[in-house]
Amino acid sequence: MIPMANDGLTLPQTPADVVAHARELDRLGRPAAARRWYERALHASAGSSPDPSPAALLRWIGATFRAGGDHSAAEDCYTASLASAHAHGSAEDVAHAENWLGVVAQERGQLDEAARHYTVAHASAERAGDRRTVALVLQNLAVLATMQGQPARALRHNQRYLALYEELQDHAAAAPLYNNLGLLLSELAHYERAAAAFDACAAACARAGDLHTRATMEVSRAQLFYLRGENDAALQACTRARFLSQQIGHRPVVGETYRWDGAIRRDLGDFRAAEAALEAAAAIARELDSPLLGAAVQREMGVLFHRQTRHHEALQSLHRAHAFYTGAHAAPLATDVDRLIHDLEVMFLEIVHQWSESIEQKDLYTSGHCARVADYACALARAVDFEPKHITWFRMGALLHDVGKIATPADILNKPGPLTDSERDVMERHTVIGEEMLGSMPFAWDIRPMIRYHHERWDGAGYPDRLSGAAIPLAARILGIADVFDALTSDRSYRPAFAPERALDIMQKDASAFDPDLLPVFLRLARRLNAA
Repeated sequence: MIPMANDGLTLPQTPADVVAHARELDRLGRPAAARRWYERALHASAGSSPDPSPAALLRWIGATFRAGGDHSAAEDCYTASLASAHAHGSAEDVAHAENWLGVVAQERGQLDEAARHYTVAHASAERAGDRRTVALVLQNLAVLATMQGQPARALRHNQRYLALYEELQDHAAAAPLYNNLGLLLSELAHYERAAAAFDACAAACARAGDLHTRATMEVSRAQLFYLRGENDAALQACTRARFLSQQIGHRPVVGETYRWDGAIRRDLGDFRAAEAALEAAAAIARELDSPLLGAAVQREMGVLFHRQTRHHEALQSLHRAHAFYTGAHAAPLATDVDRLIHDLEVMFLEIVHQWSESIEQKDLYTSGHCARVADYACALARAVDFEPKHITWFRMGALLHDVGKIATPADILNKPGPLTDSERDVMERHTVIGEEMLGSMPFAWDIRPMIRYHHERWDGAGYPDRLSGAAIPLAARILGIADVFDALTSDRSYRPAFAPERALDIMQKDASAFDPDLLPVFLRLARRLNAA
């Protein structure tokens, strides 16, 4: 009787059989079982010069961890593989290890690090004359270029690795190639050519029995259908991808299916199902420690909450995505990430504008106040060389500076006569309430000091904390000047508006209230703006 393993496959008898058995388990989508046999082969290789090399076995063990979403263990294995490759002077194994370290870095969102690994891998593969690995690395560089918004560069890499695969006549390796080509063509809106590439990928997967790439391709196909507005077909592709990836334990693909499922259902107006799908995707992103997936999911969440006018949650989700993309941009990265950052900032501002308008609906005499204050404050901030990268967030703080008035009774806000002491206490609480309302909001730049301190005075006679001088944050000092000027030049329940020049005279007479370096700048600026 031929001995059988508990996985139903013939029990291997020789070292070569052990490796072949592990490779078959890998192909069948059983990474944990495959890992046990790879480790057995690695142990048997100690002190010898086996084929495959220890570097290759370590690399394959790393792949089983990566399939299960354990990026840290995978990286450890690839790093060990690289050390073994250098120790044995194998440029081919160096290329493979560097390539897979690049894949892990890319999946973690460390795109500059991924590019560095791929560059070393490409040079090592060229040095070894390993054209198959050259093609593989070019494929990964094409994917990276697509992510960085560099389609022309991605197409050049695609053309080069397509030529190499045709030369090698490697149909099995062509499957992921066609998937990546389809993704690129989808991004470029060449939808018919993208569909043909995905069909070719499916055929190659069927010939090779490659379930991993087939599952990934179905997610890519879902994206294509989504871009074409074919939502039912996109949902069906997500279902197919999820079924396949759950069969083989491919958690990253499961996460992507939920992400696209959520985006599609959101656009169909099924907000409850969309949120459930996106929450599932976010949980998998956390489980896999995948910031790329996590950022994409948070962006989709932000759009969902925005459409539901759930402003607080939308801002939180959009900031989480923005924080990742900003960090990636520091790499630096290129246009696609820049576009995403810009889109997020535009969405932030749109939401904040809506919120500021809801503030003004309570106060009958401050229509347009928040927007005008934001314009004045940003003009002054630019004039005193405020950091340009913070201006967008500074504007949001200016737009929301009176957010605490949402909790102030309308009869106090709109009272035509003087306020009593108790009413003034209630009114002055809006700065503290506003800070508390925004306390859990993870803005990319902290706007809370603007909210709390914009009524403080340079001479210490302001509120709520009686701060004075430079103890008042610069952003609040700038905002305070703009706020006073607009208040003076606007009709209020207790008096008509002052003319701009009269308002500036009043501010000069009360100069002790303002930063002595900022006030002269604002006076010149306001006179120029009002003269224009």
